[in-house]
Amino acid sequence: MLTMDRNGYSLIEMIMSMLLLTMGILGMGTTAGRMTTAAQSTTTRSEALQSVEDRLDLITVDPRYTHLDSLYAGSETGLPGMEGFMRTVEVKHVQQSVVGGGTIDYKEITVKVTGPALGNGVSRLAVVAAP
Repeated sequence: MLTMDRNGYSLIEMIMSMLLLTMGILGMGTTAGRMTTAAQSTTTRSEALQSVEDRLDLITVDPRYTHLDSLYAGSETGLPGMEGFMRTVEVKHVQQSVVGGGTIDYKEITVKVTGPALGNGVSRLAVVAAP
């Protein structure tokens, strides 16, 4: 019977270990890239949402109820720090009759920000009642 002492690795074992190591490193690189993209997307959505909330806050505290649509309705570009984004404000005046007489008077304000990497955009609705 012939016996052999092995002192080291064979060429096949070396190639297989290098292949596994390469796949692991490439997988980690891909994961890091995806995490960076997701973080950037989240930051963009957060900035867009903050822009929407800022505009809604401004509109809801404005005491000029009768002029809200002429003051704020429309679209604007060139938002600070948000190149290529557009903010749109829609004001819908609603008057409803109530049983027993009288009317409910309010305005629905929709603010939406659209732009790159936002898909359908970010929007919020607020209701402002007549004084």
